[in-house]
Amino acid sequence: MKTYKNLKKVMAENFVFSKNEIESAFDAYVNRKDIYSSEAVNAFGGFKTLISATRHSHKVNLRKRLEAKKACRIEIEQDIDILESPRDWSNLGTMVCFYRSYELGDKHDLSIEEAQELYDSKNVVALPLFLMDHSGLSISTSDFGCPWDSGQVGFIYATYEDIKKTFMVDTITDDILEKAKQSLKSEVKVYDQYLCGDVYGFVIRDGRGEILESCWGFYGYETCKEEAEAILESIGGKTA
Repeated sequence: MKTYKNLKKVMAENFVFSKNEIESAFDAYVNRKDIYSSEAVNAFGGFKTLISATRHSHKVNLRKRLEAKKACRIEIEQDIDILESPRDWSNLGTMVCFYRSYELGDKHDLSIEEAQELYDSKNVVALPLFLMDHSGLSISTSDFGCPWDSGQVGFIYATYEDIKKTFMVDTITDDILEKAKQSLKSEVKVYDQYLCGDVYGFVIRDGRGEILESCWGFYGYETCKEEAEAILESIGGKTA
């Protein structure tokens, strides 16, 4: 009877039949009180018509759903709800910045003199940090070449001990030093994307506009796009 109830609901939602007409058809078919009466025969015929129409509608809707799933579109939008800075992640380096207008990098209580001494230490790998402050912020390990709106604001460093732990080595070789520098540069690049608002999310919609998948917090437009396309491929969809 549960199946009959579900079918009645489908019929009521999808076809122009009154509740009494549906109930009459089912009563005559299920209960078969008088199978030879004209009312029962008509009701049985109406029931078969409904069954046929329901099956046809189901096939049409199924085909439309499959077509809609394949005809997808990817929407990429800037993620404006970033809750944490990349400097709150587990990083190899520590950013030491001095800038009166903004709190940048990692928190520290070093004086200028102490920071300079740390920067010159032989037991750390350090790279300079330059800031461009013009219609937004941008940070880099390379000089922006603008004497008015840019300049060095600090440095990023990693101690030899932290490098050994990160790369699981006992000796700091030239190759390990180069890997450490590249890691520090990558951290600065991600932090720059954070400052610039170069963080995105995607929404995948089917042909009917329904959301199939969404995800946010990708650093870099191309990274977000590649992830969205990979997910779309995994669910068997194609862009319209």
